[in-house]
Amino acid sequence: MRKPTYLGTGGDRSKYPQAYVAGRLGAVEKDVAICLTASRLPRRSTPTHAYFPALATCCAFLEHLAALLRGKTKGLGHPDAYAFANCFMRQPDYNAEVVRVLFVGFRNPVAHLGVANGVWMDGTGAAARRLTWKLTADARFPGCEIVTESGTLVLHPPWPCGYTHRVHIHLRRLLIDLRDGASAYAAALTSDPDLRKRFYRVMDGVYPR
Repeated sequence: MRKPTYLGTGGDRSKYPQAYVAGRLGAVEKDVAICLTASRLPRRSTPTHAYFPALATCCAFLEHLAALLRGKTKGLGHPDAYAFANCFMRQPDYNAEVVRVLFVGFRNPVAHLGVANGVWMDGTGAAARRLTWKLTADARFPGCEIVTESGTLVLHPPWPCGYTHRVHIHLRRLLIDLRDGASAYAAALTSDPDLRKRFYRVMDGVYPR
């Protein structure tokens, strides 16, 4: 039987959590880089990118980090993602409202449908916000921002569809902020026994003994 190497840590299990986070981060950066490599389509005059696969990868990584912080993978929601963001990511860029919209308005429909709603009804009745979106491949600040903007979608929907807000998501900035958050979390793992305990509870499910 081969001696375990624990992701290249030389068999030092104490270094495994940091190595695992670094490995997942590297995989995410690779996948998003592929998604954001410009491609040309026959019917487009300008290059385009795989915006929603890149966003799905970023959201999944944030959810994975949230699970490691919480110590369990079941029943995760946007409050858990915010708990991670509040501890380790740029604030107030990733406040509770931004993370909620990112997950409920984008992560969930993209995971199930491959694309976000053209206009997402955030709430009910007259007080509901009608959110549309713009995804870009750049690294502008902040990574995700909700702005008041009124207008009507007419190009893609089967009827005029009004909106009251627009969500701007800058995918390279989102990735950079996730990288910084993951690095801060990995550093905290070295000195916090409770963080490591919760980390290994998740590993028990990822790699059952």
